[in-house]
Amino acid sequence: MTDFDVIYPHRAQFLRELSAVVAQRRLIEADASLTDDAKRKKIRRLAVGNSNTNIDDIGCVFCLSFKPTQLGVN
Repeated sequence: MTDFDVIYPHRAQFLRELSAVVAQRRLIEADASLTDDAKRKKIRRLAVGNSNTNIDDIGCVFCLSFKPTQLGVN
């Protein structure tokens, strides 16, 4: 378990689930037995975690959860 898991358990879980989706997408894209259309359909059906939330429905916007001044940036 990392510090991130301890401090932000929900975010850490989401990032693990998102990483799993990325891995699944890469497997689909590399599958030479699928047509391009079949790949697109399988990728569209990918979902995050147990929520079965489609990637397109998430609408992720990644931003820093701290102030730039904490990094020494003014």
